[in-house]
Amino acid sequence: MSNFYALMLTEMKARINEMVPEIVYIDQDFGQLDNENAINLAYPCLLIDFTGTTFNQNGQLSETGDASIQMRIGYKMNDEAAAQGITETALAYYELEGKIYKAFKGWNPANGISQPLNRVSDASEKRTDGIRVRKLLFNTMFEDSTASTNYTTTSPRMTIE
Repeated sequence: MSNFYALMLTEMKARINEMVPEIVYIDQDFGQLDNENAINLAYPCLLIDFTGTTFNQNGQLSETGDASIQMRIGYKMNDEAAAQGITETALAYYELEGKIYKAFKGWNPANGISQPLNRVSDASEKRTDGIRVRKLLFNTMFEDSTASTNYTTTSPRMTIE
């Protein structure tokens, strides 16, 4: 893989598995939380999307990207959570969100494909379906030179007979 988004998604999934094992479903956000029939969706879940990138040209077909990465954390209110009470459940949700924040604040993948991540914002989604969704937005920068042509600086060896 050489695509930034594919590499980053793979690294982020591994980071969540390592740092926040309470998350039982991690994937790219394809709207699973808005589809009651989403296959394999389990809670709490974390859905990742690259919501926009702006690019500056560096020359030699290289660009610096400034990327926004959105993480949607989905929780489903079940009978057990309701029995604990709304406040206690909300506190547990915020603690889990805090663990996700700590896992990514200042983190950059070991493969060095980006600058450290920084949180830009967080927000709740307004819903009426019994699913609580919190959104975390992070920002990072990366260099993309995959369109660059590789030039060689050496000449082929010449044989004179």
